[in-house]
Amino acid sequence: MVDVDYEAYMSSIDHLQRTFTRSTSWPTADIDAAAAMLDMETEAKRFSARDSFAYGVLTPDGDRERGCIYIQPSTKPGFDAVVKLWVTKQEYDDGFDVELYAWTQRWLEDWPFVSVAYPGRSIEWSEWDALADGPSLIEQNLATAEAFIDAFYSFDQQRLLSYLETATESREGIAYYQGWAEGGNYKVLERAGCVAETAALIRCPITVQDDPVLALETGFNVTDTFALSFSGADIVEIDTSSNDQPVYYQARDWVRREMPEVMSGACKDYGSLAGTPGDCARAMTAGYKAFAASSEFPASSEEEG
Repeated sequence: MVDVDYEAYMSSIDHLQRTFTRSTSWPTADIDAAAAMLDMETEAKRFSARDSFAYGVLTPDGDRERGCIYIQPSTKPGFDAVVKLWVTKQEYDDGFDVELYAWTQRWLEDWPFVSVAYPGRSIEWSEWDALADGPSLIEQNLATAEAFIDAFYSFDQQRLLSYLETATESREGIAYYQGWAEGGNYKVLERAGCVAETAALIRCPITVQDDPVLALETGFNVTDTFALSFSGADIVEIDTSSNDQPVYYQARDWVRREMPEVMSGACKDYGSLAGTPGDCARAMTAGYKAFAASSEFPASSEEEG
């Protein structure tokens, strides 16, 4: 493969310096076999580390390289990936450059990118060069996710709502949950950093101690995970999930059945901003204490989790 790659770019030195690198630094006539091998080994290490990805575009028999595609993280704000590609002078003259660019765009639709830059193609080189280096879209969204978590646990509703302006379907539920967390006396015990699956999906796990769980006296601390979905740099949806013990759901169902006044009173309009989430959390805590003292409380619950 090294020989095939080497032959391709060495056949098109002037062409690639004009259309790909825009400089005389690569490729050059003095590249030897050792330098070619080192270059390929470096790309392979980056690929294995998932730092960047380089793909050779070969003929079906693998005997000739027609060009290459490079996919790298963006150093420009607003983009999470930069894609550059080249084809040999022969392939360029035959029109393959246009064909490969169109194919690459279709191919990357299945990749987990929000915004891809194609310098010299979808964005002019002069415009690309004028963009100041800054955080990538993933870095921007990670920072936004962390700030959202800060806002949630500040128990300042207006501060939280400022992050939910574009998350219209999640807005009411997340705001209610903040009120519940405040009423339930949520205390953050462990805040792991938010993790980006892609620029469009970031998960933030938070382990807390809270009164409703403490009322069950199981010695368990729940981890809530916020999954933030982005469109570009805007939060558009937030889902939450928890690793609650089964006894927690048993307690909830018991309160709903045995203490209907809780559901028709403090927990009326559950999940709605018209409701009283703090009062609901406090009423449910009292209900959980009653459940823990009842004959229906499972004896094995202290060992769960």
